[in-house]
Amino acid sequence: MKRHTVFFLFICALSAVAFSQAVVPASTPVSAHLPSLHTAEVYGGFQWESFDFSNFLGLPGTVAPRQSFFGFHTSSNFTFYRWLGAEGDFSRDSKSYKNFAVAGDKLGLSSLTIMGGPRISYNIGHLSQYAHVLLGLYRLNTTYTDPTAGTGSSAANAFGFAIGGGTTFRLSRRFGVATAADFIRPSKSGVPLNNIRVSFGPVFYFGGSKPEVARYTPAPAPVRPAPVRVKAPPAERRCIQILIDSKGNETCMRYADQK
Repeated sequence: MKRHTVFFLFICALSAVAFSQAVVPASTPVSAHLPSLHTAEVYGGFQWESFDFSNFLGLPGTVAPRQSFFGFHTSSNFTFYRWLGAEGDFSRDSKSYKNFAVAGDKLGLSSLTIMGGPRISYNIGHLSQYAHVLLGLYRLNTTYTDPTAGTGSSAANAFGFAIGGGTTFRLSRRFGVATAADFIRPSKSGVPLNNIRVSFGPVFYFGGSKPEVARYTPAPAPVRPAPVRVKAPPAERRCIQILIDSKGNETCMRYADQK
């Protein structure tokens, strides 16, 4: 249990580190971190689940250690208001055992989840970090084949919830890659199962505007008007030699600035 829990926490920490590496200046507007409105995305990928075999069989963990199931995981999300979206989730995985109880027998287990709930997203450029809480159906199918008695099967439906999140990286306008990790807790006959799942795969985007990487744009410098130069009026010239004619008219014959 400890090993799988540490692995789950490692995946979450890895997503947080990837999220923190995409740093933009603090002056970037908050709207740059929000997904485009009315954007739908569809995700599908390979899934690994750590199944709580101990509680399933009602045996100590030393006798019935956790088992690894493998399958697929798909989900769709529709962002209808800034950071808030509605998510639908579907996954299925399985594992089979030979010679489980007696020689020649076969045990097959498969789990199926159909859940839905809110998703909160936060974007920095092409990187998106999200968290969700999902509620819905957890179905466990059991098939046992006995070499003498034949094959029998049963199915148990239980209410379950999943808490987790993931990271998506948008490679183009319509395509990206994503990883997700969840803690799933269904109840089998009143006994809770503590399962962990991790998945990785491609994600496809529909609708919305073309994403843009948030860039720092400095505030424009204030515009200062160009200085206006006023031409000074010419200095008044001083006359040092005046000629007066017979009618009394004065004419300057020489100015002080003349050589």
